[in-house]
Amino acid sequence: MEKEFLKYEKYGAYHWDRVSGSFKHHDAGLLGKYLKTLELTDNINPKILLDIGCGDGCLTAMFAEKFPNSQIIGLDYSEAALKLAIKKTENLKNIHFIKGSCYDLGFKNKVDTISCVEVIEHLDRPKSFLMNCHNLLVNNGYLICTTPVSNPQIAKDPYHTIEYSQEEFKQLLTESGFTILKHQFSHPLPLLKRYKKVLSPMGIGHIRLFRYLYNFNSIVLKKNPFLRSSHANHSDFCKQYVLARKQCS
Repeated sequence: MEKEFLKYEKYGAYHWDRVSGSFKHHDAGLLGKYLKTLELTDNINPKILLDIGCGDGCLTAMFAEKFPNSQIIGLDYSEAALKLAIKKTENLKNIHFIKGSCYDLGFKNKVDTISCVEVIEHLDRPKSFLMNCHNLLVNNGYLICTTPVSNPQIAKDPYHTIEYSQEEFKQLLTESGFTILKHQFSHPLPLLKRYKKVLSPMGIGHIRLFRYLYNFNSIVLKKNPFLRSSHANHSDFCKQYVLARKQCS
């Protein structure tokens, strides 16, 4: 059963805070995930990009800034998230938001690019969702789909319905009518463990030394350590990113 999100009601536009230049709120891992997703679009020039599960619109805005001549549409079922997204992107003229679910997108026009970033692991009918994406795309349209790598060394997120291995993710996309063009990995597990590690020298205090170090590299030096990636199966990587194309019958 899919999990209900109430994070936006509780935390507000928290994704924007975490990719900001604030040392207090910055999350190098989240920014690395977004930057890695944007890399998948380096050889794409979309006319219409639909960002499904856009949340508070942080990544959607990055798409809009990268493609100023494209129409960028964010879709989410959470009214709280959409209100935040609209407010945060009011200065971007090529972006707008609509309400819809993964199974009833409420969108009739064809698009040439769809992104769904860490959405599919929350769904109890992932193939139904992917078939909806397939039907909505023009012939040879692109799908950008990212999700965590199923890893026994990492506790399953309580908000996730299912997590996929590399082969399971490839099979799901192929069976849903997509040809995989790129399949990449990021977020090395040892680095992520250090990032989350809390140090208590002499049993006193809670110092997140590596978090401060990696955030400094991300904010000041513009060298995000979470952009380290692999193009091959690697059990020590936590995130997987796929660029796929709609197969034409």
